Amino acid sequence: MELFKSEFERIWKRKLTWICFILIPLAIAGASKYYLNNNYKHIIQSPEFVSFGNYPFMMFQEVLITLFNILTILFVCTSITEEYRNGEIRLVMIRGYSFKEIFFSKIASIVTTLGIFFITFFIMSTVVGYFAAPKLDKVMLFYHKNPVGISEALIYSAKYYAVGFVTTIAILSMFTFFAVKCKTVTGVAGVSISTIIAGGIFSSTIIYFTNLIGKELTIRLWLLTIVKIQHEGICLLLSEDFIYSSWIIMVLILHIVIFGVLSCNTFCREDHFI
Repeated sequence: MELFKSEFERIWKRKLTWICFILIPLAIAGASKYYLNNNYKHIIQSPEFVSFGNYPFMMFQEVLITLFNILTILFVCTSITEEYRNGEIRLVMIRGYSFKEIFFSKIASIVTTLGIFFITFFIMSTVVGYFAAPKLDKVMLFYHKNPVGISEALIYSAKYYAVGFVTTIAILSMFTFFAVKCKTVTGVAGVSISTIIAGGIFSSTIIYFTNLIGKELTIRLWLLTIVKIQHEGICLLLSEDFIYSSWIIMVLILHIVIFGVLSCNTFCREDHFI
């Protein structure tokens, strides 16, 4: 716990963390301007019409892939790669902690910091939505047949954020593996961003092979990448009758477990990492 507190404080002592934190209201303001202007293109009964009820998750769904994935890359680079590059990590190791303790304290501090960002984004977007967005008695949600009340819509938003947070942990596991394999910030950032782009290209391309491999396999492969789950998979997971929800959950768990184990084993090999 002391090591976790130390790592957590180190993250929040960096100016970069506070700059990233300031980006939250800016991201909400930018997304709000876009979606509220976009309301003129949709009828009130459309799930794309932004009102107070669906405001929190509508603001969040676009920035999840961009802002929060970039934040994850930055935290991994500063907490792991940069500390390796400048030798800071040796100062922690001489205090008698094991490699596994150091690894999990770093991951826990990053996850906690991202959790704070998620909660802040949810609270701020809800408050802004109350004052900025129109208030409707009923809200239409994606992949739902009937409109829901304000309270149900807000609960839906909370679930959306929770699943989004799990997807971020999954992608954090991947980026951490890149961080312990690549010893430069440029390398980690390049591989991480390339992975996001490649995932999007793969999911967009695989649908053209539906006739060749079948609809069921196409859907499973389409939802195999974290970026596609972040983009459309969360809405499908929270829909009323989506039959591939267990597949999405399994993909997330496998990403977290497989890359988490690989990252920990690589980090804990003293002769490799130091």
